[in-house]
Amino acid sequence: MTRDIPQIDMIDLSIVVMLADGASLSQVGDQVGLSPSALSHRLTRLSDRVGYPVTQTVGRQLRISDRMARSIPHLKAALQHLVKAQSIVDQDLGTVRSMGIARIFSGWAEQFLPDDSGVDQWQVVTGTSEDIVRYVRQGHVEAGMIRTDHGLAGMNMRILGYDPLMAVASPALVHKLPDAMELWPWIGFSQQLGHGQSVNRALAQSGWMPVYKFQVDALESAQVLAVQAKGVAVLPKSMVSNQIREHRLVEVQVASVIWPERTVSALHLSGVPEPVWLPRFANRVTRYLNHGQTTGHG
Repeated sequence: MTRDIPQIDMIDLSIVVMLADGASLSQVGDQVGLSPSALSHRLTRLSDRVGYPVTQTVGRQLRISDRMARSIPHLKAALQHLVKAQSIVDQDLGTVRSMGIARIFSGWAEQFLPDDSGVDQWQVVTGTSEDIVRYVRQGHVEAGMIRTDHGLAGMNMRILGYDPLMAVASPALVHKLPDAMELWPWIGFSQQLGHGQSVNRALAQSGWMPVYKFQVDALESAQVLAVQAKGVAVLPKSMVSNQIREHRLVEVQVASVIWPERTVSALHLSGVPEPVWLPRFANRVTRYLNHGQTTGHG
């Protein structure tokens, strides 16, 4: 059976290491703030805990016992790590803010977090909209940005705008697309994604059944393929606004298809003050959704 690990605190470690380095009992006592008598009693109690003498008398000097000496390299390393850990714990992190962003918005929404509001550290987490709601409820983040069509109990919600889907492709590819939409090089999505289900439902309701050249399980993959002129992808407008503005993507009209749009909202817990930074973040995102602005200022 493994022996219980003896309890050795930082003062014990400091005493043992200093004695191993040749310090006298009085020098050790001065460093740790103990009288010679108190120091002697502490060493006795430490010996009782470890189960063997930790010191021995050599002439008139108190030294570390031979048995304890074998562990000194490890004890020194442990002391160094403890000192570093304590300095980290004691470090003032300043003002820390936290934000949850639904993964469908990740990659562009982060640019609108305030950068001049006295915040020393941001903690940004992503997940599904359901994940973000849970993080806010549990207090893991101060506020969240989600895609939702309805209110949530116990939450204060601010509608930021509406985010429609659109078919997009590279300008270089658009000029080569055949007249028959079924023959376009479509980029499809895994049905495990709610986005993929929405796209297929919109196409099916209009009587279209395209053959997909690519099947992906991430919106970011579809975006990259579209920019590289590999195919036509249906993506949220918020995700492709920058590429459209930079003429790397253009909207492709698909006859008779009505793409759905989702409500984009910011939320925080009811009954607690609204995070001071949230209104500014929300206003920036609203301008982006309404006008495609990319600046994070103002």
